[in-house]
Amino acid sequence: MISGLILAAGLSRRMGRPKQEITLRGRPMLTYAVDSFLASKAGEVLVVIRPGAQWRGPAEARMVVNPRPSDGMSSSLRVGLRSLDPRTEGALVGLGDKPALLASTIDALIQAHRESHAGIVVPTYHGSMGNPVLFDRALFPRLLRLRGDQGARELVRRGAASVLELAVDDPGVILDVNVQADVRKMGRLLARLHSG
Repeated sequence: MISGLILAAGLSRRMGRPKQEITLRGRPMLTYAVDSFLASKAGEVLVVIRPGAQWRGPAEARMVVNPRPSDGMSSSLRVGLRSLDPRTEGALVGLGDKPALLASTIDALIQAHRESHAGIVVPTYHGSMGNPVLFDRALFPRLLRLRGDQGARELVRRGAASVLELAVDDPGVILDVNVQADVRKMGRLLARLHSG
C-alpha cells in the first residue's frame, strides 16, 4: 500500500491568510487536492493541518494536527509520517496548494514505484520537477531527521536514493497558489479543466 500524505499546515505568509480557507469555484482549495488523492489508488489519505484550521475534509481522508507549524514544513512531514498506517510501503508527499493535480498522475507515480522500486519517484512536466513526490518507506528515517523549512525535496537534491523522474502530462504538478494573483489564475485553469 502507498499512502497519500498532504501537507497543509503552512502559515501562508506570502498569501497573508490561510490557504486552506481560499475558495476556488465555490470549494475550498485544499478540497481539490484531497479529492484527487481520494480518487487515486493511494491506500489511505492523510492531511496535516494547523491548529484552529477551519477546513473540514471528507470523512475518507484522515486529518492530523501539526501542533507546531511555525517549526517549518519538516514538522508537518514528521507529524504525517508518524501517523501513517504502519503497513505502508511508501508515502506520496503532496501539498495542499496544488488544486489542479490529477488523480491519474498519482496513479502513474504509484505504478512507476511498483515497477522500478526506485527510492524516490518525482513527476516532471516539460522538464520541471513537480509534486507530489513518492518516497519509499526505507527513506522515512531520513525524512524524519529533516528540520525547519527543509521539505522532503531535500533528499532528492542530495541524491539520498535512486530517483526516478516520471514525465507526466499534468501541469498541476508544478502549479501552486502562493499570492492573490495565483488564486485568479488557478480559478480560470480549474474552470477549463472541469468544463470538459
